[in-house]
Amino acid sequence: MIAVEPVLRPEWWRDPELTSWNRMPMSAPLVAFPDVRSARSGDPSASPWWRSLDGTWQFTGFARPEDVTPQSLLGHDPDAAAPDTPDRMDVPGAWTLQGFSAPHYTNTLMPFSGEPPSVPEHNPTGVYVQRLTIPKEWKGRRTVLRVGAAESVVVVFVDGVAVGSGTDSRLPNEFDLTPHVRAGRRSTIALAVIRWSAQTWVEDQDQWWHGGLQRSVSLHSTAPDRLARVELVPGLEPSQHPTGRAGSLDIRVDVAGPVTSVSNDSLDGPPPATVEVSVETERGRRLATTGRLDVPAWNAASEVTQLVSAMLVQPGSVRARLVVPDIEAWSAESPQRYRVTVVLRGPDGEVIEATAQQTGFRSVEVRDRQLLINGEPVMLHGVNHHEHDPDRGRAVTRELTRTDLCLMKAHNLNAVRASHYPHDEHFYDLCDELGLYVVDEANVESHGRQDSLCHDPRYSRTMVERVERMVRRDLNHPSIVVWSLGNESGYGAPHDAAAAFVRRHDPSRPVQYEGPFMFDLHAGAPVSDIVCPMYSPIESIVERAGWSGDDRRPLILCEYSHAMGNSNGSLADYWDAFRSTHGLQGGFIWEWLDHGIALPGRSVTPVGASQPEPVWGYGGDFGEGPDGEQPNDGNFICDGLVSADRVPHPAMAEVAHVGRPVHVEVRDAARGRLRSTNVRHFVDTADLRCSWELLVDGAVAERGDLDVAPIAPGGFASVRVGFNRRLLSDAAEAFVTLHWHQRRATPWARAGHVVGTEQFSIPIEAESVGTQSAERSERARLAAGTAVRPEPPAELLWEPTLSRALTDNDAIQTSWMRPFAERLSRWSELGVLDARWVPGPERRRRQSGAHVVTSMGELVPSGTAAPVSVHVRELVGSDDGWGHVSVTLSLPPELADLPRVGVTSVLPGSFDRLEWYGDGPHESYSDRRRSAVVGRWRSTVAEQYVPYAFPQEHGQHTGLRWLALRESSGSARAGLLVVVDGDGSLGFSARHHSDADLFAATHTDELPHDGALTYLSIDSGQRGLGTGSCGPDALDRYHLSAGRHRIAFWLRWFDPRKEDPAVLARLVLG
Repeated sequence: MIAVEPVLRPEWWRDPELTSWNRMPMSAPLVAFPDVRSARSGDPSASPWWRSLDGTWQFTGFARPEDVTPQSLLGHDPDAAAPDTPDRMDVPGAWTLQGFSAPHYTNTLMPFSGEPPSVPEHNPTGVYVQRLTIPKEWKGRRTVLRVGAAESVVVVFVDGVAVGSGTDSRLPNEFDLTPHVRAGRRSTIALAVIRWSAQTWVEDQDQWWHGGLQRSVSLHSTAPDRLARVELVPGLEPSQHPTGRAGSLDIRVDVAGPVTSVSNDSLDGPPPATVEVSVETERGRRLATTGRLDVPAWNAASEVTQLVSAMLVQPGSVRARLVVPDIEAWSAESPQRYRVTVVLRGPDGEVIEATAQQTGFRSVEVRDRQLLINGEPVMLHGVNHHEHDPDRGRAVTRELTRTDLCLMKAHNLNAVRASHYPHDEHFYDLCDELGLYVVDEANVESHGRQDSLCHDPRYSRTMVERVERMVRRDLNHPSIVVWSLGNESGYGAPHDAAAAFVRRHDPSRPVQYEGPFMFDLHAGAPVSDIVCPMYSPIESIVERAGWSGDDRRPLILCEYSHAMGNSNGSLADYWDAFRSTHGLQGGFIWEWLDHGIALPGRSVTPVGASQPEPVWGYGGDFGEGPDGEQPNDGNFICDGLVSADRVPHPAMAEVAHVGRPVHVEVRDAARGRLRSTNVRHFVDTADLRCSWELLVDGAVAERGDLDVAPIAPGGFASVRVGFNRRLLSDAAEAFVTLHWHQRRATPWARAGHVVGTEQFSIPIEAESVGTQSAERSERARLAAGTAVRPEPPAELLWEPTLSRALTDNDAIQTSWMRPFAERLSRWSELGVLDARWVPGPERRRRQSGAHVVTSMGELVPSGTAAPVSVHVRELVGSDDGWGHVSVTLSLPPELADLPRVGVTSVLPGSFDRLEWYGDGPHESYSDRRRSAVVGRWRSTVAEQYVPYAFPQEHGQHTGLRWLALRESSGSARAGLLVVVDGDGSLGFSARHHSDADLFAATHTDELPHDGALTYLSIDSGQRGLGTGSCGPDALDRYHLSAGRHRIAFWLRWFDPRKEDPAVLARLVLG
């Protein structure tokens, strides 16, 4: 029997040392234009020498690469295709979301068994086919195919003939098709993509495993003589230029083609080709030019010319440095860009081609424990960003990326880490344009073999090459201020080699790598110019910043404040440390968005919503593989500040607050004297205006605008809020709230957008308070005589509890991680999560026309903990309609640090209109409340719902003074008023879901969404949120202590048509 040669050679996906075959060298994206005028557009479609191949391709899916047939390279092969696979596929787009195989999520674990470099037998492989005609105008020119990204191996065929292959799922592969195509004739392009390869072992990132062509595919054409590489490294001149601030541009242009080789013994031979580089404004005004620079050529005329060329000539390599006067420096605060045009002319002086790149002038250096950008120690308020589209996988459009980045800017973020791989080119273009500092990271993560793969010589080339290719592609972007060698890949010789390349090729930017610091913040780690650990506790980073053993490098957390579910506790505490400790310069929150994928055939319409909403799936929901998507890491992939459809989670308010551009320090609250500091480094506050409100007992009593002259970068101004103190004469408490607004619209926010809010309390004179106390009983008696006496529409039963619907930080409840949830294990062992309420016998006595009912009950845990004594005292049946509830729980020492201590009552779901006086407007918890301000807020119970992909605790509000629930339907329209008896230390939540509902559900459609009931909880306290899903737990000061916890409040039913709850509350509060 004659052996049949396989279409795909096994080494293309099995050999870790074969990273590519016939692939062109990496360079910054270059599109040739016929002249500078057309090049200025920056739009590839404006070039006659570029064609997009995005769209629908024919497709044949196979279970294994070994099954690929020759016929499938020419078109869909239905006879050989795997069952139930599509015959068309959209490009770009993950095939896992288009009917071929399925998405699979793992974080640390590999998605298949075996040891490196093994690949599973079941290895989905797809062949994309498109027939096209090479334009006649491209005759005599080169034709290049560019595949933006293919996961994880792509093999290119033309008319059934293999042309080349490439790996690295997150960077482009380019192939010269010139020998295989002819202008004016049709050709069949086939791209065979293999899902798993030996290189998969270094792409084990915390995201979905997909497959397919996930970035754009295009053709472009160049002349035989061409610009092969254009590298433009921006900087700032170290000293003041005579005509003003000057920028610098280190220029490296490589020309390829016949003009780089001559055979000429004569001194008066033909002139060389030339390259001219010019810098101009975005409107086209030229600022500087190199003039025409000769392109060096290899001279093969004789032994002597060859010797001279060998020693002194880099053929085709043009090097220059251009000083550009009178520029404005680029920064995230003021992202001033300039255009650089590059023109290649032939020996005859005619333009061969032109191209244009955007740049911005700025400097980056590390010294004195600081990362200096333009000489300033900029605080990085950053976030980690993965590319994710719930419908297309990692095929993220420019428009969706702009949405992400504008949301970041609108919430005062100024930096982004491209985790954990180089993003699509448009990401960096937009960061340049909008103003975001970028840590660009190589596609190197061997999480499943974190400490070993970097010592495997078979993977050394892969690791170094991926760093090098990233730098060569992205070098020209001013937004990139740090290069990262990868993530969670141990520390070995390949990292040192990669760092050496980067420092040699681009000394203008520092290099970072977190590997050496994972278990040792004091590691010498010369590989990294920045100490960049992940998830280190506050006390550890403060100690490291003050360590005398390293006086050069700053500490910047590459990951912290893990945003999984209801999270980001102590974000403000981290920022207190950042701003007060020399050597700390911020960090990057993990991460930007949930990676949810809509579950097919499932949707939910929450109460009050007009349209169905997706039910977001996560690891384990898509059932790929013989074991049903095993292993998987469950909902650990839903760990973002925004949902998969880009709706901000409540924690984003805290994110915006810690990044606010103006900080206010109170100097004399009684007289409204403040000190306002502009914490920005490069722009003054002329773009901002400040408004203020005086709140008296929650109501806005006065408003105004604060007249503040522009504050210089890093400067401050003393200001005074001129509120009318006579408005405080009858106040129990008062606050001034300041809002800083944008004066003008920006690409990310409208005019008037609030960039920062601060609030301070105003001291109330003791005499006024005393007068109020003396008058309080009289006012209460007067109120008792009112004729308004609504009938109670529901019986209120208050049940004490020690639990809450757990957050992801309390416990990750999915996948193999559940048994390792320490807090869940402890609370389950104690039995507090389902402690049973056993009321005690009641004692009644008459007091002032009302009944006082007391009892001593028990909360009986289901585990090892002893019962908790609960003393209940209620005042009921009073003539004035007021009731009172006091519940006191006595917690033994073993029950310190519980999820919650509080009481809950259930009302009809018609009680949906919510108003409260306390912290708001968004939810707040003990360790995430800096962004909340005291006020009188209105909402609905339905609007309190936060649709986390994995249902959990939400909707808590701290600092409660009073709350009112009103019916939103029915004729009676009754209202319930709850007024805190104490100092505002209680919190509350009002939801249409019980804790039990939330605890039992694993997806949002498993919750009841009929709004039938309203669950009102009043809490002595809830445990802080922390970031324990991946990082430090809630700080000790945010744990609930053992001992006595008292929850006390006044109650009254009221008629919303006739009574104002705020007026009623004042009768109690004074």
